[in-house]
Order: sequence, then structure tokens, then C-alpha cells
Amino acid sequence: FGQQDNANRLAQKLSNLGNAVVEPVGYSGQTLYKVRIGPLDNVGAADSVLSKVLASGQSDAIIVVQ
Repeated sequence: FGQQDNANRLAQKLSNLGNAVVEPVGYSGQTLYKVRIGPLDNVGAADSVLSKVLASGQSDAIIVVQ
């Protein structure tokens, strides 16, 4: 997100799925904000949460393993 308020709104909306946090990310000289849910215990839990996020209308959601 380009505006932190938008990221915060999404994090609030998705907070029932897990620990949703907003993280600033530098990109092309500007600060963007990503929403993360997790950490999750296993791949099955990540797949389940991803399905729910996609079903909520967030079509650009992905799983990131760290």
C-alpha cells in the first residue's frame, strides 16, 4: 500500500485470521506498507489462511516463507 492507513484497515479486517501486522518497505525511493499474517505453524495453516484472504477479495495475496 502507498498509504499506511489503507494497510492498517486491511490488517484490522484480517486480524481474525491471525496476527496481522503492517510493515514498512522501501521500494524505488518511497515507503510502501505490506500486511503480514503470521507466523503460521505449517504449510497447511498457511494454505488455509491464504484461501481465506483470497476469498475476502485480496487477489494479490501470496505466501512468503522465511
